[in-house]
Amino acid sequence: MQSLPKRDSRFLLAFVAAPVGVLLAVVVVSTFAAIPIEHFTRDPADLAVQHPLWGVVSNLGILLWCTCAAVCAFSSHVLARREQRATERARHLRAAALCTGVLLLDDLFMVHDDLARRYLGFGEPAVVVLLASAALAYFWRFGHQILAGKWGLLLFAMACLMSSLLIDQINDRGLLGTGSWPYFAEDAPKFLGIAAWCGYHYRLAIRSLEPVSEASQSRAANDSLHPEQVVPRATA
Repeated sequence: MQSLPKRDSRFLLAFVAAPVGVLLAVVVVSTFAAIPIEHFTRDPADLAVQHPLWGVVSNLGILLWCTCAAVCAFSSHVLARREQRATERARHLRAAALCTGVLLLDDLFMVHDDLARRYLGFGEPAVVVLLASAALAYFWRFGHQILAGKWGLLLFAMACLMSSLLIDQINDRGLLGTGSWPYFAEDAPKFLGIAAWCGYHYRLAIRSLEPVSEASQSRAANDSLHPEQVVPRATA
């Protein structure tokens, strides 16, 4: 029997073995923690006996986070394979995918809201500082590339996300009153920020994958030659 190529084996491990591992972990946790297994597998709206559109804006935000992370990761992989090395553009997109993935997991599983405090003993401010530090590290490392392009959408995204965090802290102190509208005041800028973050990185990925012009390729090849082999450029 012919063995699978190494690349096919990795795909098999990622897309079959990993989900099986998740299901086994759910069975183990359900058994030893005495938690009904349907609490891990059924839709939250179904479990809470709510309308299917319950939390629709939050769910759409999760989809945008996931889309952004997937687009950045895929584009980084394509760039690295096409250019035969990890270029600065590929590193930028890879870092964006990692940063977005962290924000996705935090939002999806309410890490800074609940899980970090419940299981790790970290308060919400500590987790928010860690997330902000990761974002600042991303901006510091790739700031030159960000500033060299169109960064208005990214600035809008950060302004919306930071305002959402600020309103969250105000809400926790009851300064905006009671009812539903204080939550809308927090969640609306968050959703706009996620959409803008996704839009910025989607445009970044598209532009990074655009083919380089022949003139640019020629100049890059010429500059990479040994000094004594440099091809003289024509002058007007």
